Amino acid sequence: MVHVPVRGAQLVFTTHNPILLDGSLFRRDEIKIVDPGDEGDGSITYALSDFGTSGSAGVRRGEDYQRNYFLGRYGGIRDVDLVPFLREQVERGLSMDLTRDASADSPSNVGEVEEAVQ
Repeated sequence: MVHVPVRGAQLVFTTHNPILLDGSLFRRDEIKIVDPGDEGDGSITYALSDFGTSGSAGVRRGEDYQRNYFLGRYGGIRDVDLVPFLREQVERGLSMDLTRDASADSPSNVGEVEEAVQ
């Protein structure tokens, strides 16, 4: 049996689930953002309360923290250029389609797939 102190106890956990960016669950000082540095520069950790409450960068109680996070207002989201990756995937897919057996798209196979899905 583990003894957990009643006074002064603290629970620290991390998650990648943005649904917990909720002001009704946590205070601004309890929500921490980890902002990845550039190419091996390390990371910076800060709380929403570090933004203050006034001005255009301020974070106020009752705001939609999750929405603002995804809009990039708090940082913590790296801007990733997926265009080269997606272009490569499309090119691979097209080359695979050209080399695929034409009989795979025959109506009899399509019907078998539809039956399997149902």
